[in-house]
Amino acid sequence: MQIAGIAEVLALAISIIVLVWLFFKYVEEKGKAREAEVRNEEYEKRIGALDEAIIAHKDYATKCGIDYQTVAKNLEEEHKLLEELQDKYATLMNQKKSSEVRLGQIGEHIAPFLHDWPWESKNFRFLGNPVDGIQFNEDELVFVEIKTGKSQLSKNQRVIRDLIKEGKIRWAVFRIGEDKCSVKYEEREDG
Repeated sequence: MQIAGIAEVLALAISIIVLVWLFFKYVEEKGKAREAEVRNEEYEKRIGALDEAIIAHKDYATKCGIDYQTVAKNLEEEHKLLEELQDKYATLMNQKKSSEVRLGQIGEHIAPFLHDWPWESKNFRFLGNPVDGIQFNEDELVFVEIKTGKSQLSKNQRVIRDLIKEGKIRWAVFRIGEDKCSVKYEEREDG
């Protein structure tokens, strides 16, 4: 009994450490993503301004005898540099999204072991998809979807939630026999 308590405390401590570490990594990635987003907005403005400048100054350069080809080449090089920065920004945003998904998956696996879990964690069974799991209590079954941050239910999860709320749930026994298989539904006893 005492070893099980120590194991639970140790698992909780490890979970908390992992969550704290993931939280700081998430905050760091979010900060980097915001910086990149601001830079991207500035670069998009500069690209637009450069495009307008190329058109506006072409005639002026020709009138003044300036070598337009050299000016255009320099502007095109800067334009390419800005496009490369936009690509880096897109990569950073993909990494941020990937970090959020990983954080959500870790949260799903440790949630039943957190102090605030409202049920007996040993009675929770992971499904993973389309809902995270089922909590088996003495007097009820609870379909549980675990979310982190601002994540929302998927369309399929909302359909399942609505079916449960409408009482459209049944018990069935699927029997595998020597000659054939059969399914038997048990009717609800509404009272």
